[in-house]
Amino acid sequence: MYEWDADVIGQNQAGRDDQQRRGQAMSHDATSDDRRRLSYGWRHLGAWCRLAVTLEGDARLPSDDSEEAFITEHYWGYTAQRDGSTSEYKVEHPRWNVWTGSSPELICDTAELYGPGLGSFLNGPPSSCFVADGSAVSVRRGVPVR
Repeated sequence: MYEWDADVIGQNQAGRDDQQRRGQAMSHDATSDDRRRLSYGWRHLGAWCRLAVTLEGDARLPSDDSEEAFITEHYWGYTAQRDGSTSEYKVEHPRWNVWTGSSPELICDTAELYGPGLGSFLNGPPSSCFVADGSAVSVRRGVPVR
């Protein structure tokens, strides 16, 4: 298992960016036995939280009409600005390979971390489970949405 500190920008329960940078203890672990289990952990309010999944099969490019492609093939992002307007920015990266996942785990106080609305949703079973290999990503300067 590896452990490190990272600077994160927290969000309060209303989902607004609190602009407070703080150190956050994190860890990750990958097993290379027959189960190929990935685990990512972080400390929140003194307790360890964990997201884990077992990889199934080989990595592949997702089909164009799949849920995996819908999630990983986003090339535009949008963010609220302090004045209430919206900014649009371009995201560039190659297509990502995905593995099918099984035995997903999310262990944390989701209501405390994400607020009660999203927290209760995250406590239910996932509609899909996969892992993307990812890559370097370029995020371009945002422009106001008109």
